[in-house]
Amino acid sequence: MMALEHNEAMQRMCEASLKGLQSRGIRCNLQYNNGNSVELKDDTIVHPGGDAGESIHQLSSEFVEYSNEFYNNPTYQHDFGSWSTFYPDSQKPQEFQYFVVIDFEATCDKDKNPYPQEIIEFPSVIVSSVTGQLEACFQTYVRPTCNQLLSDFCKDLTGIQQIQVDRGVTLSEALLRHDKWLENKGIKNTNFAVVTWSNWDCRVMLESECRFKKIWKPPYFNRWINLKVPFHEVFGGVRCNLKEAVEMAGLAWQGRAHCGLDDAKNTARLLALLMHRGFKFSITNSLMWQTNDGSLTWKSVP
Repeated sequence: MMALEHNEAMQRMCEASLKGLQSRGIRCNLQYNNGNSVELKDDTIVHPGGDAGESIHQLSSEFVEYSNEFYNNPTYQHDFGSWSTFYPDSQKPQEFQYFVVIDFEATCDKDKNPYPQEIIEFPSVIVSSVTGQLEACFQTYVRPTCNQLLSDFCKDLTGIQQIQVDRGVTLSEALLRHDKWLENKGIKNTNFAVVTWSNWDCRVMLESECRFKKIWKPPYFNRWINLKVPFHEVFGGVRCNLKEAVEMAGLAWQGRAHCGLDDAKNTARLLALLMHRGFKFSITNSLMWQTNDGSLTWKSVP
């Protein structure tokens, strides 16, 4: 009896989600699995070229979008799948419609990082604040222009090889393509927030490279949610890296640590878990310009 009531409740939730998704033009339907429980299925896959094709994946699955021409086919494909358990009563309405999770990888070395450090992988994952679903992902490799050769340490740590960055795009082009991707996804003109694990991505890496190279940066990168802050509020102030935080939250780590896209996906999963547990997110940090001398001051939002 309890199982029947659970399935009926899940069906009602899926039907409600289905109406909302169809109203946004997302083609999907309800399907029953072997356990006779209902889940949403996507009718469309977005391929790297943007064309629709047949779908055998669950809702929210999508090929990774690459901007470099080194790969004839996507080298990484991920089915985001459906959350096995969803508690709408515990999830608070969020200030933002979407979250855009990023995790840059940059040039590095074992004993001393090259100067200046440069971004070599630009990943991004979109998370809906309504459903908690990981909806889409973006990735491009970025070509360093100051220190063009990757160290062996950097290649071993990130898994990024020299030929990948050689065939990559400049940082300015990566920013433009990511901005266009957000526009094509219908995210750019919504109320969304950038999410990172730590302040390094937006406060240090992206900001310093853009200033050094005089590159225009979209203003939405000037404020962000450092997921460490809400994580520590929920799980206590224990010091830990991203992988340790994911596992501490009871999630299994997926993919390779220090692969930017995998790191971003795991950060997104942690974000969704905190959201499902009822945490309401707000901006934790931002950058602001001083008008007297043009210098940049980092501001921590109370």
